[in-house]
Amino acid sequence: KISQTPQVYIDCQLAEERTGARINWDIRKFVFDQVVIDEMFAGFVNIIKGLCKNPHKILVLKNPVELPENILQVRNDINSTQRNFPKRTLGDGFLKMLNKNPEKTALVFKGHTYSYRKLSLYVSSIMEVLKNNKIGYGDRIAVNIEKNEWQIASVLAIVLSGAVYVPIDVDQPINRKNKILKKADVKVVLSCDE
Repeated sequence: KISQTPQVYIDCQLAEERTGARINWDIRKFVFDQVVIDEMFAGFVNIIKGLCKNPHKILVLKNPVELPENILQVRNDINSTQRNFPKRTLGDGFLKMLNKNPEKTALVFKGHTYSYRKLSLYVSSIMEVLKNNKIGYGDRIAVNIEKNEWQIASVLAIVLSGAVYVPIDVDQPINRKNKILKKADVKVVLSCDE
């Protein structure tokens, strides 16, 4: 039996009676489409009937409720998330925007706005440091910088240099930082003072 209740979306009630059990579902009005309610209740009834016929069998079923084909199709469509994307890096996107719209806002931090052109100056200065330290493709570079424009510029500079960035939380204890640096085989640590 299905009735309405204002307290919860669906309330399942079970009462023992002399001839068996009475199970009611109270459904909150206007929350679910009637078709959804009917299909959910039908699935619930099938589980109860299955428990009555063979309780051990239904408890081990992976999918005890057989979904209608149209519902399965919707579920499969929603879960079909595989897409082909062009291969490009974070740095590629930055360079594309720098060339296309250099004065467009790239970053807003604590009320300050940084255009792609302005941020590229930060990136270039860090890339120069990396170059002077002979950083090459695949080298691991730790970024131990508070969240600010330098942190963003550091990540971009590392990626554009072909290296790999290893984020380090500035609030980590020094022993934890050292373990991360060792395990990641970090070549250089980028940090800055405010």
